Amino acid sequence: MIHRRGVLIGALAAATLLPRMGLAADTVAEDFRLGVNWGGLHVADLVLAFRPDDDAVAGSMTITSRGVASLLTSYSGQMSSVARELDGRLVSQRYRAYYESRRYTRDIEIHYDEAGNPADIVLLKRGEPQKVDIPKKLWANTVDPLTGILRIRRWMASADRSDRETVPIFDGRSRYDIEATALPAENGAARARLVIQPIASASNSSWLKKWQSDDGRWIEARVSNDPRAVPLLVQTQDGGTASSIELAQDCSGNAACS
Repeated sequence: MIHRRGVLIGALAAATLLPRMGLAADTVAEDFRLGVNWGGLHVADLVLAFRPDDDAVAGSMTITSRGVASLLTSYSGQMSSVARELDGRLVSQRYRAYYESRRYTRDIEIHYDEAGNPADIVLLKRGEPQKVDIPKKLWANTVDPLTGILRIRRWMASADRSDRETVPIFDGRSRYDIEATALPAENGAARARLVIQPIASASNSSWLKKWQSDDGRWIEARVSNDPRAVPLLVQTQDGGTASSIELAQDCSGNAACS
């Protein structure tokens, strides 16, 4: 069965395929269209956009089900965030996520303090306020999903990167780490192995349960091994149903995209 939440978060790993991004004011905005595939079927379209501005960067991601996925479990999701530079690291400033399916809508908004820690969270389901089930002690020193992916992106692009990088992520309903391990370059592509380590979740049916029950699951991310680091491929490596995310169109600059 296609799990929309699992596909959405799996698609989030595609942001590791973003271009090589510093935060200089003259860094150009980047936009990509990608296709999400599951079991050999095209199940969703993904749009990624990042806008650098001095020491900050605004990010967004939109995913919409397509084909058989729309027939079985129609869904869409949008995320947006703003991150800033603090002591040499990116920290979250704002995060908003909205999901919609045939059954319900969910809205998540996180506000952060000056140190980049979550200070206030608003959760809505079908427009009704919800309790934040993740203990507050687990909020500290975390970043939102898009900022977390940008941290990994910067690590992947670094010429003097360490062999491993761990990023603690909290999205209001799930707390997990993304553990990234450098892989040897191959056919002109920079590569990394990504593993999601579940810590806490507000849902018994969470997509994190799959990761918790299968320690062989991982994601391979590939980018072109050059200054622009064009997205190439994100693909699960777990022996189960194959899923992947591949670049369809580069819409950066003045490129026309549908």
